[in-house]
Amino acid sequence: MASSWCRKATSLVVFGLMGVTGTGIYDDYLVFKQCSTKAIAKARNDPRLMRMIGDYVDQGPWYEATMDTAHEGHSATCRFPVHGTHGSAKLCVRAVRYEERMSSQFYYVWPGQGQWEMLVLEALIPQPNKEDTIRIDLLQDP
Repeated sequence: MASSWCRKATSLVVFGLMGVTGTGIYDDYLVFKQCSTKAIAKARNDPRLMRMIGDYVDQGPWYEATMDTAHEGHSATCRFPVHGTHGSAKLCVRAVRYEERMSSQFYYVWPGQGQWEMLVLEALIPQPNKEDTIRIDLLQDP
């Protein structure tokens, strides 16, 4: 009888931890998706970047992307590759979320909540046969 109760309690704890971990992963995915979507839209309208890497700017493979959040989920830093018809670049985004998030003592209840404002958006374009990269600030008007 006691071992049956122990198994049920253990499985409840394991499923609870899986739920908290899954919510964290889903929240990170939503943050990355919101930031990268805004960054790609801005990059597609920049003539300097289009001149360097080509006409159609599209996001590269997800496994080369990085993301980090800080300040209890109110700031994010994302880096991900983009490619065009002539070449590729890496977009670097730093964004903040000003709206309050509903949270519990243990974890955020509403993942992905709030709107992100980009503070920094730059494209790093590697140069062939050179060690330097060209840095384009995409938030400034061309």
